[in-house]
Amino acid sequence: MHEKFCTLNPNRSLTHSGGRKKGSTPWNKGKTLSDEHRASIVKSLTGVSTGRSSSEDGEKLRREKISATMKSNPQAGGLRQGSGRGVKSWYESPIAGKVYLRSTYELEYVKFLDEKGISWIANIQSFRYLFNGEEHSYYPDFFLPDDNCYVEIKGFKTLKDEAKWSQFPLQLKILYKKDIDILRRDG
Repeated sequence: MHEKFCTLNPNRSLTHSGGRKKGSTPWNKGKTLSDEHRASIVKSLTGVSTGRSSSEDGEKLRREKISATMKSNPQAGGLRQGSGRGVKSWYESPIAGKVYLRSTYELEYVKFLDEKGISWIANIQSFRYLFNGEEHSYYPDFFLPDDNCYVEIKGFKTLKDEAKWSQFPLQLKILYKKDIDILRRDG
């Protein structure tokens, strides 16, 4: 495939031949599936595993097995690159060096810290907390050494978040998108 479009190939193709062209109408625009066709699709997918159990007891057992496997694996859990829901990226900070960030909110915040010359580090220390009778690890996002304060950047709050924050043994600041927007605006 590379050879067909390679700039070193004098006979290269200048355009892709397959797929819809930009600005053209999709082939299926305005088309709908008949009830028969829809039923045949549903029938063909019957029995396909979604990963979940079909019964409540089966689902509970499945989750217990996963939990036991994770607890028996010393490499499981913890702070890992690629974890989390946000857009991830590397950032080169004049203060903290090269750090891996797990969201655009984190990126906005550390850019603010760098602009203001505020000392910070990406946190890798874990703190234990209890949630629903089980012990978990919590890794706040950043540590500000001059303020002796940890910082957590959040898009939204859950009951689990409230549990870890209420049990956190040190000073902790929680910042949401609106707080990041205010920092950016007011500088």
